[in-house]
Amino acid sequence: MDRRRFLLTSLAGACAAPLVVTAQETGKVYRIGYLSFAPSTAADGAFRDGLRELGYVEGKNLVVEYRWAQPDPVRFSTLAAELVAAGVDVIVATFNPAIIAAKSATTTIPIVGLIVLQPVETGIVKSLARPGGNVTGLSWEEGTDQAAKKLELFKQLVPTAARMAAVWNPTVPGLARYWTPFQNAATVLGVAVYSVEYSRAEDSAIFFWGDPLARVRQQALCEFAVKNRLPALAPTRAYTEAGCLISYAPQPIGSIPPCRSLC
Repeated sequence: MDRRRFLLTSLAGACAAPLVVTAQETGKVYRIGYLSFAPSTAADGAFRDGLRELGYVEGKNLVVEYRWAQPDPVRFSTLAAELVAAGVDVIVATFNPAIIAAKSATTTIPIVGLIVLQPVETGIVKSLARPGGNVTGLSWEEGTDQAAKKLELFKQLVPTAARMAAVWNPTVPGLARYWTPFQNAATVLGVAVYSVEYSRAEDSAIFFWGDPLARVRQQALCEFAVKNRLPALAPTRAYTEAGCLISYAPQPIGSIPPCRSLC
């Protein structure tokens, strides 16, 4: 089935072509593989709403095979293989590790990547204009200058801050590009920053850059910061609602950040 013919949803406005009439006429039940680190009430709800608007309803003409990798992202490869074996028509994968695992598992089933960080640089697609292969989707729009802007705003709120731990997951492809701009901005502002790397949920402590592992632990991360009286700089509003001091990010559409189509 052609990847540009199948549904994609208002989850972020990814490529979608109208199949409502075709699906209703043929009576075919489509199968979507949904691969992500953990469930998200807002994102998963938007996903189902978008499908419903296109005429696809679970239990009627649609089956969604959900696979969650938490607590170990290493499971993505196994879960992607399960979806391929299940014979899904398309795989929707959230964030780079899930997308890369799906791409490694199949070269024929269409893959839609949501929140793709540096899709060209990480080898997910050949180019934004012509992705090639079986992967399409949405790229993350936040530039590296945002790292510096976050720190500038944080310094305004906490002018006495002289040392900061940057806790991040280097195993996420594309995330390392923010480290050097952040270091440079810190030097200008007179802040000494220390890189604290983690790759498992139980390793995480304080949060700076967002990734699925940190999102699942956001409440614990913010509570840790509050308990230890550490002002915390976070990636999204959800973290500030959980207790972190400040967040700075693009204004989301619903729960999804502004993205650029790869179609």
